[in-house]
Amino acid sequence: MADIRFLTGRVGLASQVAKGLMVDGNWNLSDTEIWIPTAGAGRRIRYALAERGVLSPRFAQPMRALIPEQVRIAERFEREGAWALALEKLDRHFLEPLFSGAKLDSESARLKSAGVLCDLCDLLAEAGRSPGDDRMTEVCDEDADRWEVLGRVYTCYLAVLKDLELTDPNEARFSEVANPSRAESLNRLVIACIPDLPLVAQRYAEALEKCGVKVEVFVWMPGEMAGGFDAWGRPRPAEWAACRLGMDSAQIGAARSPTDEAKMALDFAIGADPQGDYAVVLADSSLGSVFRSEVESRGGKAFLPDGHRLDLSEAGTMALEWLRFQASGDLRVLRRLIELPRFSRVLKSGSKLESEDCLAVCDYLIGEVVLSDTKQAEAFANVPLDAENEKSKRRLQVAAFLSLVEAARLLGVAELLAKAWRAGGEGLEAARSVVRLHQMISDSPLYKSSGACVDHAFSRALRSEVDFDSSQPGQIELSGWLEAPWMDAGRLSLCGCVEGVLPSSVNGHPFLPDSRRSVLGLPDNASRFARDAYLFQCLLHVRPAGSFRCSFSRFKSDGSPAMPSRLFMRCGEEDLPKRVCDLFGKLPGAGVRARRENQWKWSLPPDRRKQVVKMSPTDFSEYLACPFRFYLKRVLWLDSFTPDAREMDAKRFGTLVHEALEKFGSQTPDESDPAEIERLVVGHLDASVLVLFGSLPSPAVRVQIEAAKTRLRGFARVQAEEFAAGWRIVSTERKLHSVGVAPLAIGPLPLSGKIDRIDKNLTTGAWRVLDYKTHAKSEPPAKKHFGPRLSPDWLPEAELEFQSGNKEMKKRWADLQLPLYIQILRHWHASEIGEAPVTAAYFTLSADPAATAVKEFTELDADVMKSALACATEIARRVSRGNFWPPQPLKTSWSDPFDAFFLNGIPDDCIANETIDFLRGIS
Repeated sequence: MADIRFLTGRVGLASQVAKGLMVDGNWNLSDTEIWIPTAGAGRRIRYALAERGVLSPRFAQPMRALIPEQVRIAERFEREGAWALALEKLDRHFLEPLFSGAKLDSESARLKSAGVLCDLCDLLAEAGRSPGDDRMTEVCDEDADRWEVLGRVYTCYLAVLKDLELTDPNEARFSEVANPSRAESLNRLVIACIPDLPLVAQRYAEALEKCGVKVEVFVWMPGEMAGGFDAWGRPRPAEWAACRLGMDSAQIGAARSPTDEAKMALDFAIGADPQGDYAVVLADSSLGSVFRSEVESRGGKAFLPDGHRLDLSEAGTMALEWLRFQASGDLRVLRRLIELPRFSRVLKSGSKLESEDCLAVCDYLIGEVVLSDTKQAEAFANVPLDAENEKSKRRLQVAAFLSLVEAARLLGVAELLAKAWRAGGEGLEAARSVVRLHQMISDSPLYKSSGACVDHAFSRALRSEVDFDSSQPGQIELSGWLEAPWMDAGRLSLCGCVEGVLPSSVNGHPFLPDSRRSVLGLPDNASRFARDAYLFQCLLHVRPAGSFRCSFSRFKSDGSPAMPSRLFMRCGEEDLPKRVCDLFGKLPGAGVRARRENQWKWSLPPDRRKQVVKMSPTDFSEYLACPFRFYLKRVLWLDSFTPDAREMDAKRFGTLVHEALEKFGSQTPDESDPAEIERLVVGHLDASVLVLFGSLPSPAVRVQIEAAKTRLRGFARVQAEEFAAGWRIVSTERKLHSVGVAPLAIGPLPLSGKIDRIDKNLTTGAWRVLDYKTHAKSEPPAKKHFGPRLSPDWLPEAELEFQSGNKEMKKRWADLQLPLYIQILRHWHASEIGEAPVTAAYFTLSADPAATAVKEFTELDADVMKSALACATEIARRVSRGNFWPPQPLKTSWSDPFDAFFLNGIPDDCIANETIDFLRGIS
C-alpha cells in the first residue's frame, strides 16, 4: 500500500515537495520518478531542488508516464487518420448506430468523427478501458448496440495501425500497466499532490509497488479541510458534496465582460506589496487572449505557460488560409492573406506591384466588381480592355495581380513559409514548428501509404498544436487553474470563475453521460466538484482575504451569458441571500460610451488641411447632415471598405442602371415602342455587365442584374407613356464643369455636377429635370429634400416654411439636389426657356415595375426655390470660409464609420483645439 504524507505548510508547495523528497537525506534522486499534476508544478519543484544542489529526478504527468519508450507511438494525427480509414472501409449501414445519421462521405467529415473517437479513447484510457472492453456494453446497456459497433470499429482501427507498424498510445499504456518495463530502473515513485489521479495511473503505481518500487503519495493540507481523501490523495466526493467555503463577498468581483474582468483583475494584482509579488490564474483558458491584450496595453508582456495555439500564430494562420485558398480560390481568403505582411512580400516578389497595390486590386475585385473567386476574376480579366479610356487604375492592374496569384498558388505550405521567413525575424520558431508538423504528417507511413489527404490532417493537427515560448524576466504569467496551488506569490487573482469551468463540468458527452462515469472509474461531476472545492479551500487557507480575489464575467467574449461558479454559493445559509444579491445585482457603469484610456485627441496634420474650391449638388446634403463628416468624406476622402461585400452596393447598382439609360437617351431618344425600348435598355445593360463584371459574375450579382432588368422593363413602359404625353429627351448625363466655358457659381463657389436627364414637352413648352432613382420603393422628392425641424443654431438658413394644400408646413432642408438642378437647367437654356414653366422630378425605377413612375416635386414653387437657393448660398459661403463645425448627430440606423473620433464624449473633448479652430474657419 502506498505511503501517504500530508504537507501542512501554507506557502511554498514546491518547496514542501522538495523537502519531502529529501526526508531521508538522499541528494541523489536519479532513481526517483515524480508524478506531477502540471508541467508548471514540475518546473517549480525542479527549481526548489536545484537550490539545494540535488540531482534532479525524472518528472512526468501520470498518463504520459505510462507510455513506454521502446515502441513507435502513433501521433494524434496518425490516430485520427487510422480511425478515418477504418470508417471508410466499413459499410455505412453498419456504422449507423454509431453516429446517428452523420455523413461520412468526405475525408474532412471522417477526420472530424475520428477526432471524437480519439478523445473518447483517451478518456476511457484514464480508467484502463478501451471501446473494445466487454464491460462497456454491460455498463452502458441502453447503448449496447452502439458500443458493439464501436468495439468492432476499434478492432479495425488497431489493425490499420498494426499494418503501418504504429502503436496506439493507450494500448501501449495498458501493456505497460500489465508488465511495467521501468520497474528495474526505479527505486521510488512519488505522486506529488495530484487530486485527480487517473485510475489507470493508480493501477500502474500498484504494479510498480509489487515490483519493489517504493510508492509515496503527497497531499497538500494547509489547514482544516471540509472533507477527507482516499489512499491516493483524491478528495472523497461524498464528503465534499456539502462543503462550506469561508469566503468573503468582498473577495468576489463581478464584471460585465471579459475585457472589464481583465482590467479589474490586473488592477488588483499590481497593487501587491511588495511590488510584483502577485500571480494571475485563469480558471477559464479561453480568457488568455483577452488578458494578454490587457497586459500589453499596459506596456507589459504576458507569458502563457500552456503555450500559444499554433494555428493562431502568423505562420499558422498563413498555412491554414493558404490551404483554404488553394482549395477554393476564394478572394476573401486571399485578401486575409495579403493583409499578412510576410505573405504580401512573397506574393509581389519580382513584380512592379507594391503590397498596397495587391490589396487594393483584391479590394476592387471584391468590393466593386463583387467577385467571389479567382475563376470569376480570370473571366473578368479576359474581357477586352480599353486601356486608354479606362479610369480605374486597379482595373488596369488586375491581369498582373492574377498572374502573381497563379504563380504563388503552386507553392506548398513548406515552400510558402520558407519564402516568408527567409530573412528570419519574429515568428521564425512558430514557422519552423508549422513546417515541422506538415513534414511529419507528409512523412508518416499512414499518409504515404494510404493516399489520405495530408492537407485535411494538417489543418486539424495545427488547431490542436501548441507553440511554447520560454519565460522571460518581467513577464506576467497567466497560468491555468491547476497551477494555482503551486503559486508562491503573496497576492493571487483567480479569474474566469464561471459555472462549467470552476468546477469543471463533464455533462453532455455523446458517448459517456455523467451517470455512467463513476461506475467505470472515470471522473464525474461529483469528483470534479470535490477536486475543485478542495483546491479552492487550499487557496483560501494560504492567503489573507485581502490578498486573494476571484472574479467572473457576466457575459462571455461572444456575448452569451455566463453564470458565476457555484463555489461562491458555499457560504453559510445566513449569508446566502446577500451573496446572491452581490453576484447577480446590477453592475455599475452600464451603457457608458467607450472612452480612451489616455488624453489623446485627434489632430489634423497641416499638410492635410485643404480648402474646398467647388461643390456639386449632392455635396449640399452631406453638409446639411453634418459639416464635420462632410469634410472627412468629401475633402479628406475618408471612407470605409467592406471586405465581406457579397453584392453590389446601392451606388454601383445605380451606376449600372444609369449607364443603360444614358445610352438609350443619347442613341435612341425618339424610340416610342415599349417593347423596343425594353430590348434596347436591356441590351445596353448586358454590355455594361460584361465590362464591369466579366463573363462569369458572382451568383449574387447575377440576381442583382435580373433585378436591374426588372426596373428597366418598368422604365420602358413609363418612357413610352411620357413620349406619348409630348416629353422629349433634350440631353442625358450632361456635365456642368466648375471651370471653362459658362461656369455657374453658388455664392462664392463654382458648381459642378451632372444631370441625369433634361426633357422638354413639345405640346406645352415646359421643361423639366429628371433624376433617376433605383430605390426599392417609389418615393416623392419632397420626402428626400425635406427633413424634420431641428435646432437652427448652426444653420438657420436651412429652416423652411411652405404651404401644402391647406396646411402650413415647417421643415428643414435635408437635400438641395433638384433645386440646384433647376438652377443649372436655367443656366444652360435660359434663352430657350423664356417664360415657360420649369419643374423637377424623380424618375423612380421601383423593384415593382408597376410602381415605376415620374414623381414630380410639386412643392417646389417660387418661394420654396428661393429658400433652397438661400440655403445653398449660405452653405457655399461657409464652405468657402473653411467652416466645417460643429459635428451633428448621425441620423441613421447604420453604425457611424467615424465613431472613433468621438470616443471621449463631446467633440470638443475628442479633437485638438487647433484642429477645431481650423474646422471653424478661424485659422
